[in-house]
This record gives sequence, structure tokens and C-alpha cells, in this order.
Amino acid sequence: MNHAAIIESPGHLIGPAVLNDPVRNKGTAFTEGERQRFCVEGLLPPSEESIERQVERVLGHLEAKPTGLERYIYLTELSGRNETLFYRTVMSDPMRFIPILYDPTVAEACIMPGRVNPTQAEALTTIAVQVMANDVAVGFGGAGGCLEMNVYKPLMIANIAHSIGILTDECTNLRKFRIEGTQPNRKKISEYVNRSLILVTALAPVIGYDKASTIAHHALEQDLTLKEAALQLGFVDEQTFDRVVDPVKMVEPYVATTAAKQ
Repeated sequence: MNHAAIIESPGHLIGPAVLNDPVRNKGTAFTEGERQRFCVEGLLPPSEESIERQVERVLGHLEAKPTGLERYIYLTELSGRNETLFYRTVMSDPMRFIPILYDPTVAEACIMPGRVNPTQAEALTTIAVQVMANDVAVGFGGAGGCLEMNVYKPLMIANIAHSIGILTDECTNLRKFRIEGTQPNRKKISEYVNRSLILVTALAPVIGYDKASTIAHHALEQDLTLKEAALQLGFVDEQTFDRVVDPVKMVEPYVATTAAKQ
């Protein structure tokens, strides 16, 4: 991998922006000339360290991690701050690191005691990513071809059929194992609705924007429902609040009138 090519790619980042870009950052492997050119002098340790030496240091840190899960977390964090070092580390021993980055380490995290995972939701999002990847290949294939023959058609057909198949299976599983039998927690839903500050907008036409805003701020600061805050401040009585702040009415176009105060 040509590190200079990575650093000098379009973007012209300098200073901390270079170090915060995981693609362009290569840590202490910046040469003295590169540090001057990209204005990172003083932002890195003064000694220059080759990428090979950095890989050795990363391997030492990984050896100190007692579990595969901790090594997975370390490598994931590394990829977020220095992709060059991350890929050099992984490619130094792919047979060792690929199983850490993928299964079974991730599976180990999913079955940890006391952990509850929305498995069907995760499966659906995973399949959605795969379908999008298939679509990218189909798009490139559709744009390709030589003269009057498109040799990518088998790929396009295979990817479309694959997407249809996995979406069909997952929709069936989602219905069977996630949707059917699900019951709403009406008590919790009611609690969330009653504590929603956005409902205060219904009061604005009746008591004015300033008072309605004051109610919302008071409810937030004192951890109260809107009704409790409105009654404490005395801007509206209980009967008026119940008439005006009606979430059922607010799901459709609705503007309370001052007649509600009567």
C-alpha cells in the first residue's frame, strides 16, 4: 500500500483534520517532510515510527487482551482512527484476525448472559445491507457490456434472485417471530404520550405562545407532565387542559380555540 498516495489524495486536509481522518492518518509513520506539509508538527510524538513498527506495537497490545471480544473491540476502535494501520495489522495474519473481526467473536457477544438482542430486527437490517450490495452490483452490471452484448446479465439475474429470496424468507420470519403475538404496552405508551412536550403546541392558540413555552420548560426542568406543569403555573385549569390537549384530536389537523376555555 502506498501511504503517500493515501495522504496526498484529494481533500487537502491539514493539521488535526488529517489525524482525525482514518484514511489519511498514519500516526507516527508521518515523515518529517510530511509533518511539515500537513501541519501536524507538535501534534505527534517527535520520533518517527515506521508502519511496520506500529504493527508490531499493535500486535503486542492484542496479545495482552485476554479474550477474542476484547481484541475485536480494540481492532474496531483502531479502524475508526487509522485505517492504514488497521489493514496492515489484519493483513499481517489474515487467518488469525478475520475470525476475530467476524464470527465467532461477534456471536460470542450476542450470547453473553443477561444480554437481550432483537435478533429478528438485526437479521432484517443485515439482509437490507446485503440487498443494497446486490443492487450496487446489478447497477454496475446494467451499465456495462461490450458492444451489443452484456456479459453481466448472469450476475444481475443471480443477485436479483438472491435478493428476492432472502427478503421473502426474512419477511416470513419477521412476521412469525416478531410481529405476530406482539401486544402494545398501553400503560407505557400512555406515559410517553402524556410526558411528550410537543403536545404543548395545542395550548398556544388558547393561552398564547409565551405561556405555552413556559409550561414546556417548567415540565422539562421539574420532570413533570405537561398537565402537572400547567396546573402548577396556573396558566390553565384542569378542565380546559383536558379539552385542549387531546392527542387523539392532534393526529389530524386540529387547532384549539379560545372557546375551549369556557
